[in-house]
Amino acid sequence: MSTPWPAYPEHNRPIHTNPHPQPHYSQPAAHYSAALPPQAQTAPKSRRVAALLFFFFGILGVGNFYLGQKKRGFTKLGLFVLGVLGYFIFIGIFVLAGLIIWSLTEFVMVLKGSDGYDRDQDGIRLV
Repeated sequence: MSTPWPAYPEHNRPIHTNPHPQPHYSQPAAHYSAALPPQAQTAPKSRRVAALLFFFFGILGVGNFYLGQKKRGFTKLGLFVLGVLGYFIFIGIFVLAGLIIWSLTEFVMVLKGSDGYDRDQDGIRLV
């Protein structure tokens, strides 16, 4: 079985070649990457501040936001809102109790420096 068009047209070039090249759309030169500024170094975060945020505002996810754990912080904040809204139909009490236990667990983990709570999201060790 033959193809309806030849693999190489009459000019003896492959089909995928552009007969009208666009010279202004080439790859950037290597010197552009050297001109970029270096990534800013952030100061190390305090273990005491993180522990206090987890203890007092842990159910709101403030400690997680401080360490750069945004997904976990938003999850805790959303669960807190659902717990407050559901408090009047009795199920919110369990959600809020779970958040309190979760926050106290993270508080202890920050104090001990265990399981990823010894560093922030950028990998910088807490001081």
